[in-house]
Amino acid sequence: MTHNLIFHCEVIELSKRASKKGNMFGILEVKNNCSQTKLFLFSEDFLKFQRYGIKGGQLLIKGKAQKQKFSDNYGFR
Repeated sequence: MTHNLIFHCEVIELSKRASKKGNMFGILEVKNNCSQTKLFLFSEDFLKFQRYGIKGGQLLIKGKAQKQKFSDNYGFR
């Protein structure tokens, strides 16, 4: 089952990190009126979206929440 989501939020922080293998990834921390969350950006997604990680910046995020295989958890893409 897939759920389309659209939400407006403010960027709190973008942390740039490297994996053990040296691959870059980022943790984008955002908040809105209701909640605060961290979005993990890997490989191509990180390279494409890192320019939007300006502290205090406003974002309109569109994506899909899908149930992960072999788990009851959901992932957002």
